[in-house]
Amino acid sequence: MRETVNRLIQEGYAEQQHNVGPRITLLDINDELDLIDANEGLFRLVIESYKELENLDDLIGKLEDVLKEQQSSKKDDDADTFHKASVGFHLIMIDACTNSVIREFARTTQNKINMSTLSFQATEANRQDSIDGHTAILKALKAGNLDEAKEQMTKHNIEGRTKRLQMYENK
Repeated sequence: MRETVNRLIQEGYAEQQHNVGPRITLLDINDELDLIDANEGLFRLVIESYKELENLDDLIGKLEDVLKEQQSSKKDDDADTFHKASVGFHLIMIDACTNSVIREFARTTQNKINMSTLSFQATEANRQDSIDGHTAILKALKAGNLDEAKEQMTKHNIEGRTKRLQMYENK
């Protein structure tokens, strides 16, 4: 049990509080927006690290597979599988990062963001935006244009940030 709790803390799903013990990480809108901003910067570094890879074929293949799963689950209106595939797209990109420190920070940040992504993806428009963003990133990677891939990831993060802020303002 202790190992499981420690793993949840390491991955950002829980936090340890002095003299209180572990608890699930709760995000308010400011925390969520800060995480998205950090995520955007980290992904620029993640993608920049791809210059050290011999080729992007393995990464591209994995991203194509998870994007197909995301598209299929959207058609089937399977929210859980869609969420898993959407998260998977980002985690596959992170796992390909050649810098272990950046990879660790990016994974922790992404895991924290993922806690709110399921509710964000509840709307058809947001699910389609996710697919469109992932498609644009993948297209740039297929073309070997890492600068364009970074720009598309930035656009993907900014759009998500803007829509999340609108959701909170409409509550």
